[in-house]
Amino acid sequence: MKIAIYIPDLAWGNSSDESYEIESAANKQALQKEFSKTFRRVNIGPGADFLSFETLISVSSWWYLGPLALFFFGKRIRDNFEAWSDMLSKFLPFVEYRPYLDRNGSGILAVVELLKSVREIPTSLQLVGYDTTTLFADDLDEDLKAYDFLKLTKIRKTPDPLYLTQTVHAFRVKCNDIEFGILVYRDRVSIRQI
Repeated sequence: MKIAIYIPDLAWGNSSDESYEIESAANKQALQKEFSKTFRRVNIGPGADFLSFETLISVSSWWYLGPLALFFFGKRIRDNFEAWSDMLSKFLPFVEYRPYLDRNGSGILAVVELLKSVREIPTSLQLVGYDTTTLFADDLDEDLKAYDFLKLTKIRKTPDPLYLTQTVHAFRVKCNDIEFGILVYRDRVSIRQI
C-alpha cells in the first residue's frame, strides 16, 4: 500500500512560458535531492491545470499495512495504535510544502489527530464511512459544522488525483464507541463529535 503526496509546482503560474520548463525542472530536482525520492510532474486540477510533483511512500511492512488496510475495510481495530504515529512520521517532512494527500495520507492524518484529541488510549477504532466533498466556506472549521457525517455509511475508493485541489476528505470514525466526523484538506484537519 502506498501514500501519494502531491507538492504544488511553484513554477506553475509564477514563471513565463519560456522559463517554466527550466524552473519546474529545478524545483523537481531540489525536491528529489531533499527527500531522496523520485517525483513526477502530474496535473491535479480539473478544468484549469494545476501542476504538482507526485511521490509515493510505501507502507508495505505489516506494522503499517495491517492497521491502514483494516481501517479502510471498515474493520474494528483494537491494537497497534502506535503504528499511526509512525506512519505519520514517514510523510511529516513533506508537510512544510502544504501537499495534497490521497485517501491513505489523509486517513493517517485524520486518525492521528483523532487519537490526540481523545487524550486516552483507545480500546477500538473503526472507519464507519468515507467520502469526499469540496471546501464550501474556505474555512475547514465552518465546513465541519455544516457537514452531515451521518450520511457517510459506505467507504468510497480513493478519488482520482485530478480532483485533489478541490477535494476535502470526509471521515466518519468510531473511537471507543463514540463517533467523530473528521475533515481533512491538504495538511489541515478538523474534528467534531457527532
